[in-house]
Amino acid sequence: MKIKFLILITFFLFLQKNVYAELPYYLDFRLILNESNAGKNAQVKLKKELSDGMNSLTKREKTLQDEEKKIIEQKKIISADEYKKKVIELRTKVSSLQKDRSKLLENIQKKRAKARNELLKNLNPLIS
Repeated sequence: MKIKFLILITFFLFLQKNVYAELPYYLDFRLILNESNAGKNAQVKLKKELSDGMNSLTKREKTLQDEEKKIIEQKKIISADEYKKKVIELRTKVSSLQKDRSKLLENIQKKRAKARNELLKNLNPLIS
């Protein structure tokens, strides 16, 4: 009886697969990127850079609005040619401001992607 029991146990032990090896594991990369120290530090730096850049752009925008008001006030006083020159100059400044804003946002987006890729690259050996 004991021999049959031992044979039966050894039979089941050899046929049994490792259950833990077959279970899929899921990692929430968004949680890792947002809650890890490296991810938080990168977010803080990027947010600071974005807010500093946006603050400088809003100051420039305010000065351009003031300049526009001055040009409108001077419309009746100055000649038509001089008015057109000032309007063209203002438009070039506004387009420059818009380009700078888009460059800032694009730069932040590139830095965010680079930081995310670097963090995931450093996590890859741990995941493997």
